[in-house]
Amino acid sequence: MTLSSKVRLGAILCLLAMFTACASQKNNPNAKSKINNKTPYLSVIYDPMLSLIKVGNELVRINGDKREFSAEIININNFNEKLKYKFKYYDKQGFEVKLKNNPWKSINIAPYESMSLQSLSPSNRIIYAKLFVEKEI
Repeated sequence: MTLSSKVRLGAILCLLAMFTACASQKNNPNAKSKINNKTPYLSVIYDPMLSLIKVGNELVRINGDKREFSAEIININNFNEKLKYKFKYYDKQGFEVKLKNNPWKSINIAPYESMSLQSLSPSNRIIYAKLFVEKEI
């Protein structure tokens, strides 16, 4: 294993440990957020109150000099779900890359339907993303 591979692996493991420890829920500070990590470059973090929401495929691909992130959210309820989501982006050192305009986006998912949430990284410095999903109030 080359030195750059060891550094990259170490950075990814540090990021995963840091983000897992930092996850929290606003509405109930005693509850833990659910974190779905199917790829080392994207985490989906969602409210445990959304127990009838399931995370399907998570994908990351290179698009030019940027990364494209995608996660499938599945409504396993028998009623519509109103949700909001937001992607946050991180560089290879694990620092969040702040964006001037990164609002929450609202979505409605019909019963037993799925929706793909996608984002193209705004900078070529981005190597990791977190997708936050919450119930719209």
